[in-house]
Amino acid sequence: MGVKENIRKIIESDPTLTVRGVSLAAGLSDSALHKFLTKPDQSMSISNLEKVAAVLGFPAGDLFYEGGVGPEPTEADLQNMIARALGEVVPGTPLSGYPPVVASSLRDQLAQFRASGGYRGNSDASTAPGIGAQPPAPTTRDGQAESRTP
Repeated sequence: MGVKENIRKIIESDPTLTVRGVSLAAGLSDSALHKFLTKPDQSMSISNLEKVAAVLGFPAGDLFYEGGVGPEPTEADLQNMIARALGEVVPGTPLSGYPPVVASSLRDQLAQFRASGGYRGNSDASTAPGIGAQPPAPTTRDGQAESRTP
């Protein structure tokens, strides 16, 4: 399914949307989107597609996927996103402060994931902020590692 079919399908699935209304809300002429959707040889600039996608509530990249939704993250992708989100919580934040920080980070990461067509970060979750391996424990003069526990 192509971009035109996806836009048409998204608009048809929402009774509050019309082709004309989306076109006007995107800052286009009232017939621009209609012409794009109905004429096989009609094209639309990327910047205008981005405007249409914003009105529809999707990242522009999602318009290229069937159903208007890009690829779903794998379990490893989700674990990596969670690790990165937890790494953004400032030390000392009370537990009640975690949900807004983590939710915001996950929302941003998921949008980036879908816009790029898949996860582009390091797939090794152990390198995500807050998850990386600890540096070696300090050693004494005789080469023995000191304990990390007080």
